[in-house]
Amino acid sequence: MLDPDTMAIITGAAGTLSADAVRAGIPKLRDGLKRVRVTLARAIRLAGPDEQGNALAAYDATAAAILERRPTEIETQLTQARSELATQLERILTAYLAAYPEAKSELAILASSAGTARRTYIQSSHDQSTFVGGDLQGDLTINHGERRD
Repeated sequence: MLDPDTMAIITGAAGTLSADAVRAGIPKLRDGLKRVRVTLARAIRLAGPDEQGNALAAYDATAAAILERRPTEIETQLTQARSELATQLERILTAYLAAYPEAKSELAILASSAGTARRTYIQSSHDQSTFVGGDLQGDLTINHGERRD
């Protein structure tokens, strides 16, 4: 069992990576998953070819399962995808740090960017708008209706 500090780093790094994968929403989910795969491969660079291959194969299986789903409610799917990715990434990074404790400081850097990770908010009503890091992406019309005194 790893110490609580190391587990916090793993959780932070997994959270940062999974948030990065889904931040652009459903239309760019495939791109986000690819981007995170590249980051993960760099993060576990100390692992041997077999270990790295196994870790990336586990990640790929999770990513493929997410992409095979039919889009349902956007918020639900993104939340579920982020949760599944975070769980898989925690498994991968836990095994990695158990084998390569000297990589802890590198993963800590990745985990520390969690506070600056951009958040995606989806607002739906008659229309749909996406906010990334508080910035509106696309158009937004707010209709408060007629004022009645």
